[in-house]
Amino acid sequence: MRHFPTDRTIRALHSRLLLSAAAFLLLVMLVGSPFPAEAAELIVPTGYASINAAIAAASAGDTVVVEPGTYQETLSLKDGVAVRGRETARTVLSGGGTGTIVTVSGSISATISNFTFTNASTGIHVANNTLSVDISNNVFSIGTGTAIVVQSSPGTSVANNVFSGNGVGVSRDADISIANNIFANNSLAIADTSGSSSNTAYNDFFNNVTDGPPGGSALAVDPVFVDPARFDFHLQEGSLCIDAGDPNAVFDDAIDGTPNDIGAYGGPLADPYPFPVSGLTATADPFTGTSIDLVWPPNLSYLVTNTTGTQGGYWVYYGHAPGVYDGTIAYNGDPSGASPIDVGPDPFFTLLDLIPTTPALGQPIWGNGSLRLTWTPSVGATGYKVQYGTVSPAENTIDVGNTTTYTLTGLTNGVPYRVRVSAYASATYYIAVSVYDGTAAFTESVLSPEVSVTLAQPTESGPSNIQVETPDSLAPYPLLPDSGGSCFIATAAYGSYEAPEVQALRAFRDRYLLPTTAGRRFVRWYYHHSPAAAALLNAHPAYKPVVKAALLPAVAAALALTKAPVPLAAVMVLVLVATALPAVKRRRAGRRTGPR
Repeated sequence: MRHFPTDRTIRALHSRLLLSAAAFLLLVMLVGSPFPAEAAELIVPTGYASINAAIAAASAGDTVVVEPGTYQETLSLKDGVAVRGRETARTVLSGGGTGTIVTVSGSISATISNFTFTNASTGIHVANNTLSVDISNNVFSIGTGTAIVVQSSPGTSVANNVFSGNGVGVSRDADISIANNIFANNSLAIADTSGSSSNTAYNDFFNNVTDGPPGGSALAVDPVFVDPARFDFHLQEGSLCIDAGDPNAVFDDAIDGTPNDIGAYGGPLADPYPFPVSGLTATADPFTGTSIDLVWPPNLSYLVTNTTGTQGGYWVYYGHAPGVYDGTIAYNGDPSGASPIDVGPDPFFTLLDLIPTTPALGQPIWGNGSLRLTWTPSVGATGYKVQYGTVSPAENTIDVGNTTTYTLTGLTNGVPYRVRVSAYASATYYIAVSVYDGTAAFTESVLSPEVSVTLAQPTESGPSNIQVETPDSLAPYPLLPDSGGSCFIATAAYGSYEAPEVQALRAFRDRYLLPTTAGRRFVRWYYHHSPAAAALLNAHPAYKPVVKAALLPAVAAALALTKAPVPLAAVMVLVLVATALPAVKRRRAGRRTGPR
């Protein structure tokens, strides 16, 4: 036998649940949530105006991410908080000439990585710390001062950094870990008072006045940097520092999956972005008038050049407005090749045949001494030219400006005219270039500084298709003069000239009625009698559904005949004629045999 809970039992259970929930909330308020908070990224300067503000707001496990730029702040790291730059070479921490940029004081665990330190007495000062401090993937070029000072902090790790142009690279009083770093062009690479260098290994020492204790597995070779003057300390192809880091490291190189490189661009926290292109020049070709020659200094990072494996390359972005590379310009006359263009590994390129795409001209609408023209917009056009004539379209040319509709007037009724359209462009081009590496990710840099260039002369597309139409003293269906508020029957019934049914009837008129004498007579008869009927229909809209139903067979036939291929349409016309002919014959026979 089943026993169901009574209302009293349910109420008691409900009260206990409420008390438990209240107790849990009170516990959370007093001691904090028992669930670990999800780590967050605090972005500078989009989320926080300064690095210090982001550090102050961060909690243990969070990461402060600093976007490229130059920052002059005095920073104190926080326990459990990592601070890293988005791109090592372009995220600069400046000391303004004196002082210490980053201080780590007391027992905290912290990470700072992916920055370039410049212009200071001391880059980073770690003191009296019994926990771990990781300093990795930075570039130190502060001048005559000391890049890193470590005092009474044996848990400090200095890995995958570049020290170039410092008075002292690292000053230490304990045997801290120093691995996978490059010390080049310093007065003193390592100032050591610890008496031991057992944790110093896999570093490269080149052209320092004094190296200090090199430790194990040290190199003494030119690292072959790409461009130290611009703080681009990527390694060129052939550098002996490539894949020469500690083979026992937990992580392989984060960029290309091989053993760690020595220097700032190796190891698990390596910045993957290629150094951006600078020095782009653009020159309009004065001879063709439709081309732009582009040249820029090559990115010599081995991850881009990589002649023994997958090479990187460059993307060319261009458009008609500053900073807008939306692919609305045809390259080489082909809109499918629009911006950006992957130009491969060569640091030069020519944008060819920068001409607008060819417009497509629709069937003109004839009127009294006029033809109304409509054409498709041309990619990259800043204006259009209309050509027309009775023998050849080249007889007359009109610049109609930047529009896709135009009405030719002053024409002779009853005379066929041949019409076509071309597009032209007289534009300034805004151009930028990015570089991508040859790794599996094909990581792309930010864009280069933009350049602009104006073509020496306007460029013109090819001519459109030619349309032939004849002006007439009667306005074409369904565009009658509307002085009395009248309109044609189909337009009145369907409520709009743009209705697909109306357009189908118009297409049937153009293709099957107007080319024949009988068809033109019917059109004239229709134009003469239908305005009154249309006005009556507009005055009594309740009859519109009836008229629509009556027009349905005509609309269906028009759709079938105008949408079908020409051979099939011809067969359908023959079938209609064959079907209608017996009825016509019977009607004529009835007239002959009827009462006289």
